[in-house]
Amino acid sequence: EDLQLKATEITSVVKGGWHGMSAQDRDYWNKKAAADKERYETDLAEYKKSDLGVAWQARLDRERKQVTSDSTFDIYAGTKKAEGTNAPKPFVSAFMHYDAYA
Repeated sequence: EDLQLKATEITSVVKGGWHGMSAQDRDYWNKKAAADKERYETDLAEYKKSDLGVAWQARLDRERKQVTSDSTFDIYAGTKKAEGTNAPKPFVSAFMHYDAYA
């Protein structure tokens, strides 16, 4: 086997495994993803209540106000990662859980 595969080639191999698995097997990964998403939403709600979360939201609000009113593109919408050690890590999709295992 060639261990010098490109990222796109690796993705194709993993994608083939994902699409080829049974609904029962895929359900396992979907449940992992659903649990991870629930964890993320809980962590995010707690973070938003924390001092760091409140300060971060205030900063985003200030930066959004700097975007001109005639702009059709909000450069900050969904692009900033919450800073601070208490920020929750994002949830992972079922495919990415499977990909990490494969």
